[in-house]
Amino acid sequence: MPWRTVKPLYVERYGQVTCVSLIAVDQNEFSALHRRFAGSLERYMAEANQLCELLGKCAEAPLSLELYSEIAVQRSAETQSHAEYNDHRLRLLAAARFGYRDSDEKQ
Repeated sequence: MPWRTVKPLYVERYGQVTCVSLIAVDQNEFSALHRRFAGSLERYMAEANQLCELLGKCAEAPLSLELYSEIAVQRSAETQSHAEYNDHRLRLLAAARFGYRDSDEKQ
């Protein structure tokens, strides 16, 4: 099997089956994947914390239209950041499964 062979992986997210291509990577590519994963985790945590703060403002009374709108916008941002985090997570796990070789190694 050549080192750079693409292998398909099918994953289910939000009720949809998606194909994530698995490509063996070198050390530089693996490090870049890891940085993107860590960054997307930080963004997801920040968006989730903001949503948590907004939900903490809820009282026994029905939500005002303004707060309801803020929550809806933040929920959308949190959902998007979670999808990005999950995508980077899946790609990093796939790369870790194959491992990596030094970038100066011949294929």
